[in-house]
Amino acid sequence: MNILLFTSKFGMGHYYAAEAIKEQIEHTRPQDNVFLIDFMDILLGPGADRIYTAYGSLISRGSSIYNHVYKHCTELDRTVEKSRLGLCSALLLPVRRAIEKYQADLVISTYSGCNKYIGKCLRQYRLPIPFITCITDIGIHGRWVNPQVDLYLTASEETRRDLIKIGVDSHKIAVTGIPVRSAFSFHAAADSESSTKSGISSSKRNNRLLIMGGGLGLLPEEKCFYDALEKEPNLCTTVITGKNKELLRIFAGSYQHVEFLPFTDNIASYIKRSDWLLTKPGGITLFEAISAGTPLILTKPFLQQETANSIFASRYQISVQLQKNIVSSLPCILSVVADKEKQLQLSENMKALRGSLSESALLLFLCRFETVLQKRQKARRECV
Repeated sequence: MNILLFTSKFGMGHYYAAEAIKEQIEHTRPQDNVFLIDFMDILLGPGADRIYTAYGSLISRGSSIYNHVYKHCTELDRTVEKSRLGLCSALLLPVRRAIEKYQADLVISTYSGCNKYIGKCLRQYRLPIPFITCITDIGIHGRWVNPQVDLYLTASEETRRDLIKIGVDSHKIAVTGIPVRSAFSFHAAADSESSTKSGISSSKRNNRLLIMGGGLGLLPEEKCFYDALEKEPNLCTTVITGKNKELLRIFAGSYQHVEFLPFTDNIASYIKRSDWLLTKPGGITLFEAISAGTPLILTKPFLQQETANSIFASRYQISVQLQKNIVSSLPCILSVVADKEKQLQLSENMKALRGSLSESALLLFLCRFETVLQKRQKARRECV
C-alpha cells in the first residue's frame, strides 16, 4: 500500500509528528511505502523557504500580530463557511499531481493548512482514497475539520469531545496522543553517547535541567539568569538554543555547569536523561516529554494554540506552570527542580496518561483498509 503523508515545517511540530507516523508505519508494516512531502514545497517550490523564514520572524518579533491572524483564520464558523466555497484549481493541482505521482492508496495530513485542499481534491476528482488527519495540538480549529476525513487522530479526550461538539462522528475519532518518534519512549534504551559528549561537569550535582525554546530558540537573553543557574550547587543545566545562533555565540563555553548547544537531532536522549524540561507549551514537545516520562516546567503561553496545551498539562498534573516570564520565575524554577517528590509525582501522572492512549488506532485502520483494498483489486482482476 502506498501512503502519502502531507506536512509542513511551520513550527516543526507538524513535521516531527509526520516523521513519527512514518516511522511507526515502516516499523510495523514494512510492506507499505510511506512518502513524506512538505505541502509548502509542492505549492511554492524554492519559495517555501522564504515563507518559513518570514514565519519565524513573525513568531520571534510579532507574536501579537500572529495571534490575531491565527484567530481570524481559524475560527470554526468562519472556516466551515469558507470551505463550502469553490477553491482555486491551481491550488488543487499540486495535491492531485502528488497523489498520482506516488500512486497513493491513502492520504494522511499533520498540517491543518492543507486539509481543505486535500478534501476538495478527493471530492472534485472523485478519488476513492481514505483521508486521515492527525491533529498536532490539544485545541482544534476549523481548518482541521473536513467532511472528507475518515479518521481523526487526536491528542486528548478533550480534543475528541470538541470535535463531537461541532458535529464530527465519534466513530471517526481516536485518542492517540500526538505521535512522537520511538527514540522518546520511556522504554527505549538511553543514549549513553549523549552523556559522554556533554561538556558540563556533573560531579556532586544530581539534578539535571533541560531548557528548550523550540526550533527558533525563544530563550532568556539575560546573563543574570544563567549566572544563577551556574551558582545553584546541585544543578546541571543544558540549554538547547535551536536556531538562536546569537545566544549560542554569547554564552557557549562560559559556564562549568551550564551547557549551551545548537539544534540537535539527538534531542530525545537529552530529554530522557533530564529530571525536568523547561520549555514553552508546544503540542509535540508536551508529548515527547510524556513519552519520555520527563516532568515539565512550562512557560506562559504566548501563541494562541499553546493556551489549550498549557491547560491540558495542568489538568493532568504533568507540569508546573510559570506565572511570570522565565527570568522573574527563577526562584520558582530552582525550587521545583530540587523537589524530588514533585518530580516523581508528575512522572507517575505521565505514565498513567500514556496508558490511556489508543496508540494502535492508526495501524488498526490501515489493516482494515488494506482488506478493503485487496477486495477491490481482486474485483478489478476478475472483471478484466
